[in-house]
Amino acid sequence: MKNKHVMTIVGIFSLVWLFGYAYTGNASENNVDYSISANLPENQREGNSTYFDLIVTPGQEQELTVNIFNSSDKEQTFILEANTAITNSNGIIDYTRPDKEQERDSTLNHAFSDLVAHDETITVGPNSNALAVFKVTVPKESFKGMILGGFHVRQETPERTDGQINNTYSYALGVVLREQEENITPELKLTGITPDLKNYRPQMSVNLQNTQPINIKELDIKATVRKKGQEQVLKTAEKQGLSMAPNSNFDYAISWEDQALEAGEYELILSAADQDGNKWEFKESFTVTKDNAEEVNKSALGLTSNNVKDDRFLYLLLGVVAVLAVLVFYFIRRQRALVLQQEQLRKQKKRKKRPKSKRSTK
Repeated sequence: MKNKHVMTIVGIFSLVWLFGYAYTGNASENNVDYSISANLPENQREGNSTYFDLIVTPGQEQELTVNIFNSSDKEQTFILEANTAITNSNGIIDYTRPDKEQERDSTLNHAFSDLVAHDETITVGPNSNALAVFKVTVPKESFKGMILGGFHVRQETPERTDGQINNTYSYALGVVLREQEENITPELKLTGITPDLKNYRPQMSVNLQNTQPINIKELDIKATVRKKGQEQVLKTAEKQGLSMAPNSNFDYAISWEDQALEAGEYELILSAADQDGNKWEFKESFTVTKDNAEEVNKSALGLTSNNVKDDRFLYLLLGVVAVLAVLVFYFIRRQRALVLQQEQLRKQKKRKKRPKSKRSTK
């Protein structure tokens, strides 16, 4: 079976305050034999010099170019993508996921990938530069806030047939489109709570949605779960420094660790706050059905819940009882057979010992 391991370097050209994450380093430090950089246009906002942050007008068409430098001694081919920004399962803004691999958020009006035309690949000679051209068409109707996406560049590497690990590297270059400077307040909504599995362990997935065309930065979240009507906290999940893309959602995980999921009525209490002072509080009741619990637990590994232990002990006990019942039945039946056999032997012995009667003569 062919193995391919992709090592991704994401966010090298991002700023923490805007995108909520950044990767520090350069190609030489990571043994990467190519690099990319943005050729910034005149409508670039002041203060940002490592990614595209553009002031645009409705219906505007513009070519954005990315310089790709191949520092190796051989020709290389690179795959180009223009992806809409999403919030991944780790609570990080991500530009590396093509639209075909994800479901668009219901509040997203303008997907960045729909606005960009580009070649799928570009080939660069050894120790040479080449320009990747992305043609951006701004929506004709005016929009508020920002449209966020990114140019994703990765090496094209053929599948290996020897079963060895094949390392490739990729870069993501952020792109922000906005018509004007304006303050938009993000809005966080809780849209659902679902029991499922992660790494073969039960968890509750709490779907959080940013419904506004603005990103959320340095988001801190704390969630607790308890049985409905009870004060005892069953599970707690707390994370700091998360980020969310505009008009996106993600599943915030509350791990059940090695405990089996029990059916019943639960209550979630979740609080969140970002670096701009926005705060959100949620209190939501939800139900885990017997079918939900059984489906999750049967696919989980390494559960040590008392319920699981009790079930296993019960099955073991029933098995032992069944074996003992069979042995007892066999023993009793055998004893009865022995008793009958002994009775028959005694009767036969008595017949043999009984003397014969003599006839009298006159």
